[in-house]
Amino acid sequence: MTKEFKIVTGKELLEMEVKKTPFIVDQIIPERAITAITANSGSGKSLLTLIMSRHIALGAPLFDLYKTKKSKILIIDQEMNEETIVSRYQSIVGLDLDIHFIHDQSFKIDNNADYAELKNKIIDRDYNVLILDTFNTIHNKIENDSGDMKLVNDLLLKLIRETDVTIIYLHHNRKETNGQAQGKHSSRGSTEIIAKVSSLLMIKSERGEKINDDRSTITTYTLSQEKSRAPGKFKTIKLKVAYNEEENKTSYSDFKEVDQSSRDDSKIQEVICELLKDNVFSIASILDKLKDRQEEITESRLRKILSKMIRSKLLKTEKGSSKQHNTNFYSLM
Repeated sequence: MTKEFKIVTGKELLEMEVKKTPFIVDQIIPERAITAITANSGSGKSLLTLIMSRHIALGAPLFDLYKTKKSKILIIDQEMNEETIVSRYQSIVGLDLDIHFIHDQSFKIDNNADYAELKNKIIDRDYNVLILDTFNTIHNKIENDSGDMKLVNDLLLKLIRETDVTIIYLHHNRKETNGQAQGKHSSRGSTEIIAKVSSLLMIKSERGEKINDDRSTITTYTLSQEKSRAPGKFKTIKLKVAYNEEENKTSYSDFKEVDQSSRDDSKIQEVICELLKDNVFSIASILDKLKDRQEEITESRLRKILSKMIRSKLLKTEKGSSKQHNTNFYSLM
């Protein structure tokens, strides 16, 4: 059977209505798409995702800033045991909401029986959001193999097409090397893992002081968006989460938007470290490479970042030879 491609003309495109991207959480989690939430191990991915789930299940604005679409949620958790799940649900959610769990059961999306059962559960129980905790536990494939990860992504996208579900998966960052700042290239495994995500969120956390008594602590979380296929981009936010162990109660407050300049500098530092891995470049060459990656930066700002990286002993510089004796060349320490 001969395949026939459908051709869409420029005239037809001009006559089409531009549809706005629907969101489960405005600007953060697009509907019927994949969102990845990445962080270092133990940085609070599951905790912060459960806070998000509470707001989504209620249909309440997230962090008092972003509208949510009230949705029924299924969480497949293959990281935590039942005791931890029960404790966290009571501590963070504390209400009878449409947030359901599959735990202490093996699930692999590349297993045909598992895929079929999950698909049926999503359709039969009308789940709108599927949370996978964590990505590396839902398949039998090799994380560093791009072909294997493409197969896993294809299955996730197939599940979305067949059920209209929105998928959120949690994933670990790789260990930092050469002083690299965290960014969209920090997630562990093949780059194919995040190739199909429509929104990539990154979490950083910092354990703070104890309050009230020795059994209460405050943790500051920073949530940033490293990739978005939808127009616009939500601003990086910080919030404080307080946990009282004696009462098993979690509260969160002090939501605020973060100044982007320092975060953007960290992002540029990360790209520079990647560029200079096994390479030596001049400022002009670095500027050209950044433009190729669509990173907007002026020469004066780049010079300031490079100077800061030299002071931090991330980079070293040396003069060129012959006709380039007046040119500084930069390399990793």
